[in-house]
Amino acid sequence: MKKAVKDVLGWITSIKERCDREKDPHKKAILKNYYTHVALEFNGRWEEFLGPDMAIDEPVYKTRLGSEHVLTANGYKAVLGFYNALNQETVLTNHTERLAIEDWGFASYNTFNIWTTGKHLAEQGIQMKDAEPDAHYCISRPIAMFWNYTPDAKLIGEEVYEVCPPTVTKIPPAEFPTWEEVRDAVKSFLPPKKLRVKEMAA
Repeated sequence: MKKAVKDVLGWITSIKERCDREKDPHKKAILKNYYTHVALEFNGRWEEFLGPDMAIDEPVYKTRLGSEHVLTANGYKAVLGFYNALNQETVLTNHTERLAIEDWGFASYNTFNIWTTGKHLAEQGIQMKDAEPDAHYCISRPIAMFWNYTPDAKLIGEEVYEVCPPTVTKIPPAEFPTWEEVRDAVKSFLPPKKLRVKEMAA
């Protein structure tokens, strides 16, 4: 198993283990929402974790990744657009999380990685003079996250902030993860059946 894939598996496993140890029912429900969200997200099933089983009707996301400004995705359609943009021509992974859980939700400090090619670095806000279009790169960012939840443990929204400028590393092709490998690593954390999706007005 490639290191990046092993790191993802270790990350989601740590959330599940934290959930299993948690005694408070509300905090346990938040942690279950979190690892289920991760598994669904990495499998491209965004409509499910943004549906009525896991999130409020119109969630709000605030992010600052590769920008001086905080960007806000306000409402269901905007958040879906955020995920579409984030996943274009890239593979995403996270690792080395420090997690604090409270009744309002959780705070996290972890490393967020975007795996892409030299051709698409500029689209991620990275300018590299000597980037090779067909070479593989990892954009690695320390981030702070704050996910807010309702009293019944449904996601209100996310705040995700880059802590410092990213590092960019050229990666041997043999170490570059694929979405198929990431999805296979987290598939055991998926819900046993498909979750409800938001009903859109005609």
